[in-house]
Amino acid sequence: MINKIYLDPTVQSQIRKVFQKSKVARIDNFLNNKEYNKIKKLANKLKFSHTKIPDKYSFSVANSKEMQTLFAKEITPFIQNIAKAKPGHIEIKKSLSRRSGLLDAQDRLSNLDIKKFSHRDYTLLHDEEKSKVPKRVEFFFFISPDWNPLHGGNKVYVKKGRSLIFPPKANSLVIVEIDSKTNSFLQYINHKVKKKSFIIIEGNSILTNPKILTSL
Repeated sequence: MINKIYLDPTVQSQIRKVFQKSKVARIDNFLNNKEYNKIKKLANKLKFSHTKIPDKYSFSVANSKEMQTLFAKEITPFIQNIAKAKPGHIEIKKSLSRRSGLLDAQDRLSNLDIKKFSHRDYTLLHDEEKSKVPKRVEFFFFISPDWNPLHGGNKVYVKKGRSLIFPPKANSLVIVEIDSKTNSFLQYINHKVKKKSFIIIEGNSILTNPKILTSL
């Protein structure tokens, strides 16, 4: 599923070193073409419903057990290996963990979100909400057509005046360490995009040893 280049332990070690130093890693051509097209086809068949709170966000959302499983089997363990993190929201599965000591592939990624963004969609920055966020790793994967960053839709992380900007790019995975001082938003998509849209699949994992990684 994952591009064989990134399955090489030496390459993974290099990515891990980059992440530990900069607290961010963008991996292009993450999946092999066959698997990316499979996920793209699945995503485009999903039934999305639009949700909007004017002073917070506007986008469409969908659910997919198949997508959850696809990500949980290979992609989530890869992210956890790079970031030295454990699954997010494990408290939801505490009873299972006590019984077996392990989480299966589906439980590993219970907090996966699938969102679609098109003209007039956005998310806004909210400082008061981020104050409750523990140190963790966020990741997101783009399913996107060719995209002009000037049309908006760029995902932005902000911390101490420093901005990390990630334009939508097909088959790219981004891993970012965040904490209570990190804010994020997705830029408003303007009229120049016309009928284009992109899908972003995102989730998070909790750092197993926050002291290993410093802030952004």
